[in-house]
Amino acid sequence: MLATSKLNLFKDYEVDAMKDNGNVYRLRAKRAYESTDACAQALKAVAAAVVPAYHLVLTKSEMSFVSASSPETDAEASCAYHGGSPYPLLTLSVSSKAESARAMTETQKALEQMRKGSPR
Repeated sequence: MLATSKLNLFKDYEVDAMKDNGNVYRLRAKRAYESTDACAQALKAVAAAVVPAYHLVLTKSEMSFVSASSPETDAEASCAYHGGSPYPLLTLSVSSKAESARAMTETQKALEQMRKGSPR
């Protein structure tokens, strides 16, 4: 990631990709902050970078939550406390609508095949 990128605040990303074609259908990232104010500032910076980069339209914008969408892509980012941690966690998720739907269909097919193959 470029040092000048507004998303360089994330050190690690989780990427979900389709096995058959390698297309990425979801990207997730998270980072803890020392204060809610710092997390909220980072949330604003993330939204300011992601919305234009993916040609999204904001659908919800609050102090601790942002969601945006386009015909092809959904994005959500939030600041919240998780698992009893004293530090707020900034999370980001960007997903392809078409590939996510296809991944869900593939998962459902695999589960159905497992059910058919297992004795009752």
